[in-house]
Amino acid sequence: MDINEKKRKSKLRIRLSTAIVGVLLIFILTSIYFVGAKPNNKNSLIFTTFLTTDVKTTVSSTGTLNPKGIVEIGTQVSGVVENVYVNYNDIVKKNQLIATLDTNLLKIAVNQAEADLIKTKSQYELTLKDLKSKEELFKNALISEYEIEAARVSKDAGYAQYLSAQAGLDRAKTNLDYAYIKSPIDGVVIDKSIEEGQTVAASLSSPTLFIIAEGLEKMEIHALVDESDVGKIKSGQKAVYTVEAYDGKEFYATVREIRMNPTTVSNVVNYVIVLDSNNKDNLLFPGMTANIDFIIREEIGVTAVSNRATRFAPPEDMIRGFDQKNRAQRDKRKSDNLWYLNENGEITALPVIFGISDDQNTQIIGLPEDKMEIKIIAGIQISNKKTTATKENTNTNSNRRFRGRMPPMF
Repeated sequence: MDINEKKRKSKLRIRLSTAIVGVLLIFILTSIYFVGAKPNNKNSLIFTTFLTTDVKTTVSSTGTLNPKGIVEIGTQVSGVVENVYVNYNDIVKKNQLIATLDTNLLKIAVNQAEADLIKTKSQYELTLKDLKSKEELFKNALISEYEIEAARVSKDAGYAQYLSAQAGLDRAKTNLDYAYIKSPIDGVVIDKSIEEGQTVAASLSSPTLFIIAEGLEKMEIHALVDESDVGKIKSGQKAVYTVEAYDGKEFYATVREIRMNPTTVSNVVNYVIVLDSNNKDNLLFPGMTANIDFIIREEIGVTAVSNRATRFAPPEDMIRGFDQKNRAQRDKRKSDNLWYLNENGEITALPVIFGISDDQNTQIIGLPEDKMEIKIIAGIQISNKKTTATKENTNTNSNRRFRGRMPPMF
């Protein structure tokens, strides 16, 4: 065998050895990967306990906070604003002076009306004297009947002019009073649209100078409730609401009235519900959005359990020990069931009656006292090395892995 042949065979052996080592290495790494990646499922029961709490059935809605009364204050005379005595958020009393207009022209009008009154009064008194004189002459047949009638008409006309002048003076004085703008109610200034030196003009649509809320110690909420829920709302019903400004803080209100005029929003018929609420701490402002829960029914200090426990239904594989006799007894009582583990570690039904529910708990009726401390099954937790999932209703074919035996508990 020549030297070249030996070299060729040596290279082949090296390549073959390298290929074998590579295949073995790939096999080993693949085995490690698949063995390590194989899920190690461990299914555990999730438990909960009974608790004593309040359970409420509610209807949810949103509304807007408003003062119980709002007055828009305008002006009935034109002029230049001379003084403004209040600002935003100021507390005012009824008849308190809050602004004045320039009164120069108005005072001149009063003086002119007084002069007109004096003039017409004198003229009227003169017509009275003239009528009295002509009545004496008519008695003595010195003047005609026409002349005496003309004197009487002059007297009546003079009196009418006197009354008109008196009305003109009253009007001038009233306009002067209008220049002194006063608050008609006790309340809080929530808007102001004038400044000193500004000219305001009275017209058929009086300009709004101030908006005063009738005190903010008491507020009202206008809430929209759709037609499917409005039948559950009654006058005097309690409600709880929150506002975004105070996260987690609850405020309380009472239904005052249900307005029958419908409002359609996005093809849904709604009705306005008006609620009264106290605001003694002045935390609430007009215009805030209230997230409201109308309390339809409330049970105070009752035995309850998590809603997850009421929804749990074990698969048939897990309750093979639940024999036909117990099933028949359960069906006969027409009760609801909770599930727990007995002393033998077997899933056992606990017949009860479900009462009202809220978004967290359900009232439990007919619970024996000796069962108060037991742990109730609320679901099955399915976990492996990579993921963890929770299953509340396990009455599906995916739970066949138990094959009649109990899953481990934690």
